Amino acid sequence: MVGIDKKEEQLLELVIEYYIKYGTPIGSKSLDKIENLKMAPSTIRKYLNFLEKKWLVYQPYNSAGRIPTVEWIGVYIQNILSKPEPHNRDYLAKLQERFNLRHFIEILGENIDWVAFGYYENEKDIHYLWVAKVLKKANNDLEKIIPLIDFIEQKQLITYLTHTEIETKKINYSFVNYQWTNIVMMYVKTPFEWNNAIIWAVSSLRVDYKWNIKILQTILDKWIN
Repeated sequence: MVGIDKKEEQLLELVIEYYIKYGTPIGSKSLDKIENLKMAPSTIRKYLNFLEKKWLVYQPYNSAGRIPTVEWIGVYIQNILSKPEPHNRDYLAKLQERFNLRHFIEILGENIDWVAFGYYENEKDIHYLWVAKVLKKANNDLEKIIPLIDFIEQKQLITYLTHTEIETKKINYSFVNYQWTNIVMMYVKTPFEWNNAIIWAVSSLRVDYKWNIKILQTILDKWIN
């Protein structure tokens, strides 16, 4: 950053990032506890005073820690933009995988009257949900729809499938009674991109099975096989 040395820049960045994260001032004692900050508390106070005199940080009230000025948050942002970090290829590849899976689920969800869902087998915290036409068809059948949505929101299906042997590249189906409501699930485990994905559709029992199975199979054949 222009007009400050490396130690001041390091401190200013910490003050800014603390403020962005917590929205509160930070003092020398708290800064002293930050890992890898190799400065004595007296040195930290000295540099904070330098930063305050340059109107980069200020105390909102007496005896408070410092927070950054708006102008220097702008400089902080500009500094990030002027020094972009090299691309992490593994991270970019994961983003692409997730985008492709989400796109697949959206296409599936637009063509069936079930709720479509998918996640990568090795990343069960990463999941994509497309609440499809099943909600529009609810009408007076809310007593059955509400348990279905709760079943999805509580990730009960992932728990269920964790203990279920799934045949690869074949549409499997199961019936589950959840909160006194019968739910039907169809699911398939298949290679997708460079991982195994679990793709499924779930609904109440009253759906057009012939149509939905045909669509599911057609999409799987086109996209995956």
